[in-house]
Amino acid sequence: MLLDRIFDMRQQLRGEAEFRAQFHEADKERAVLKEKLKTRIASEIMFGFALTVGSLLIGFAPSLWSTWPYGAIMLWSGIGLLLTGLVTHAIILR
Repeated sequence: MLLDRIFDMRQQLRGEAEFRAQFHEADKERAVLKEKLKTRIASEIMFGFALTVGSLLIGFAPSLWSTWPYGAIMLWSGIGLLLTGLVTHAIILR
C-alpha cells in the first residue's frame, strides 16, 4: 500500500515536470511583455511632453515676434520639439 502511494507520487511528479517547464516559459514571456509595456509608457509620456511643450512654444512665439530673435527661436524650437516627439514616437512603436 505504501509502495503504491510512492509509485503514484512519482507518476504525479513526472507529470508535473511538464507543467513546471510551461510555467517557466510563461514567466519569461510575462517578464518580456512587462518590460515592453514600461517602454511604451515612457514613450507615451515623452510624446505627450514633446507635443505639449512644442505647442506652447509655437503658440507663444507670435507674442514675442516684435523682439526679432526671440520669436523666431521660440517658433523653430517648438517646431523642432514637435517633430522630434513625432519621430521618436514612431520609431519606438515599431
